Amino acid sequence: MRGRSHRRLPGMLLFLVCTLTMGQQGLVPDYTAAQLKDRKFVQTEVAKYDSLDQDCQARLRSASPLLATAIDKDCRRIRMVLEALRYVVETGYDSHDPKLKELAYFKRSPAPAPAVKRGRGLVSTAEDLESPDRRVRELSTSLDSSGMLTVYSGQEMNLRHFLAPGKRTILFFTTSYGDPTCSDCTRLRQSLQSLQSRSEDLKVVAVEAEMKSQPGTLIISPVLKQFDVPGLPYFIIYSPEAMRESQGEEAHAEVNRLIAERVPPNRPYR
Repeated sequence: MRGRSHRRLPGMLLFLVCTLTMGQQGLVPDYTAAQLKDRKFVQTEVAKYDSLDQDCQARLRSASPLLATAIDKDCRRIRMVLEALRYVVETGYDSHDPKLKELAYFKRSPAPAPAVKRGRGLVSTAEDLESPDRRVRELSTSLDSSGMLTVYSGQEMNLRHFLAPGKRTILFFTTSYGDPTCSDCTRLRQSLQSLQSRSEDLKVVAVEAEMKSQPGTLIISPVLKQFDVPGLPYFIIYSPEAMRESQGEEAHAEVNRLIAERVPPNRPYR
């Protein structure tokens, strides 16, 4: 990553990762029936998703080949939602409407979901955000005094539980079990703690890549496979709307920009 020393995963994992589909996280809200019957709400959503679609298309045109696949999938999901919302604006919401059921959005979600309790820090977006949690795996986490959250175990995680509505979320993939001398990981963790303590608009989540019971086993780390992570340290940034903004070198550069902008020199977090 731009000349920085960083830990590379074994070649076998890199090969496997390169064959997986990138950009698994999209922007697919689970609207309630009451929301879809509220014409003013739906019109507002149409305007929002129309803007998101234009932004996504612009990002796709300027994206590197590495990010293009992920961004294209996000664009497709946005258009899927936009198609459904425009139909509801034109015809009204009727759960028994056969044409409504033929729309891709409603095919993936036959019945609108109940409202999400936002007090728990969840976001009601993205079919892909839900899938790992269908096995209902409890993950060990800790919150330090800077406000930075760490997720342990190296297992798959339900991203829904770690995105904060209205805030950008930075996922920082790191390791401290099998390689305590990973200088980039240690340095970045300290800088990110400083950034988190100074940033109300950000949520920083450190994701431990290795299983504590099996240090040195990155090649089988479920969470790295889930997010297609090719090496450590690694970043993925999500927008306040739960849409993947950037990953890899692009995300790392944005993190460095935020640190330089918000963290005074020689003022690490204490």
